[in-house]
Amino acid sequence: MKLFNLRRALQWSMVAAATLTGFLVCYPSASAQMDSTAGLTTLVMAKTHDQSCDVLDSRARTAFRNAVWAWVRSTNADEAAKTRMWKYWDGISADSSHDCASNAFLSAILWTFRDSRGEDPQGQFRLLMKAKSYELKCHALPHAGLQAFYQAGLDWIQKSVANSGDRSTMTAEWQKSTGSMDADCEKDSMLDFFATWTFQAASAGNR
Repeated sequence: MKLFNLRRALQWSMVAAATLTGFLVCYPSASAQMDSTAGLTTLVMAKTHDQSCDVLDSRARTAFRNAVWAWVRSTNADEAAKTRMWKYWDGISADSSHDCASNAFLSAILWTFRDSRGEDPQGQFRLLMKAKSYELKCHALPHAGLQAFYQAGLDWIQKSVANSGDRSTMTAEWQKSTGSMDADCEKDSMLDFFATWTFQAASAGNR
C-alpha cells in the first residue's frame, strides 16, 4: 500500500461521492452532510473490494458490517437518510470488473478487521501515523475515539509487525504525544477517514 495510491483513490472517491450525493439529495428530507456522503462512498469502495477480492474472513466481514451500521447511525443525517445510506451500502456486491491488484490500497480501510500478518507493515504504519497527526492537529475524533484509535494502533503493531526491532521503533513512534504539523485539516480529511471511521462511530457524541 503506497500513500500515492491512497491519494489517487481519494480523488476518485470524491468523484464517486458526487454520484452518491445525487442519490441522497433526490429526497428532500435527506440532510446527510457531504462528509457523510464521502465517507459512505469510501465504505462502498471498501465493501466492493472485499466482496470482489475476498479480503476478509466471515467473522471479520460480520464485524465490518456491524461497524458500518454503527457508523451510519452516528452520522448527522436524519433517520430516513440513514435508512437509505444503509440500504445502499448493504446492497453492494462483488464487481467482476474490479481490479484487486491495483485497488489493494482499499484494504487500508479494513485494517481493524483483517489479518495483515506476513505483510510489509511500513505502508500501513505510515497511514496510521498520518491519521494520528491529523487527529492531533485537527481534532476530528472525540476524546474516547482518539483513545480507542491509539490502543488499536498499539494492538496492530503487536499483531502485525514480526520484526522485534521494527516493533519497538513503531511502538515508540506511536506513543509520542505529538504529531506532524504538516496535516491539512481540509485536504487530508478523507485520507484520515481511511484509518479512523470506526472510532468516529464508536464514540459519537462523547466529545
